[in-house]
Formats: sequence, structure tokens, C-alpha cells
Amino acid sequence: MEKYQAIFEPITIKRMTLKNRVIMPPMGTNFATTDGSFNEKHYAYYEQRAKGGTALITLENVCIDYPMGTNGTTQLRMDNDQY
Repeated sequence: MEKYQAIFEPITIKRMTLKNRVIMPPMGTNFATTDGSFNEKHYAYYEQRAKGGTALITLENVCIDYPMGTNGTTQLRMDNDQY
């Protein structure tokens, strides 16, 4: 691990400092409810990644134009103020 030690060192990007360089990219979980809402399963999923030491977590793919822009019935939505 000595070769990759920088991964565990802090990094500052503009005005944001991360405790390490571990970054989670957006990945679909298919946890959304049938109406596209965020729920307890999501909270637990992202909480575990944060507790595991991930410095920056990018939220998963989100539908912004339902029904044209959706990839299924378990995708998060933010196409109106309800979400």
C-alpha cells in the first residue's frame, strides 16, 4: 500500500478539503420507491459508505424528465417539487 499512500492523504480542491482521495462515483441502486422517492434504504446505503471512509459521495443517477428520461420504476426522480 505504500505505493498508493496518497490515496489516504487529504486533498484540497479550490475551497473544499477532503479527508482522503476516496471518491464514490454515481451508481444506480434501484432502491427508489415506485414513485421515485428517496427512502430509508437509501439513507442506510449512503451512511455505510460514509462511515467506511469515503471522502466524497456522488448521488446516483436521477430522472429529471419523467417518463421520457427514466431507466425504470426504481430510479430516483427530481422532475417536480414533490422530490
